[in-house]
Amino acid sequence: MLACQIPALRAFAFSLARNRADADDLVQETLVKAWAHRARFETGQSAGLAVHHPAKQLVHRRRPPSTRSGR
Repeated sequence: MLACQIPALRAFAFSLARNRADADDLVQETLVKAWAHRARFETGQSAGLAVHHPAKQLVHRRRPPSTRSGR
């Protein structure tokens, strides 16, 4: 389930991080988090949603409060 999401997740992470090294770190952290919480995935749940949402949360937490958009 997670392996097929990696290319899309890398593209998404790059769009958020703006550089390859940070994007790769974000992908790795996201996959580790997703794997650790795999028991929470619901049958039929979108695998894309299951990994893209945590990636967005990780980026949001890394940004200084003054640069957060509030979304």
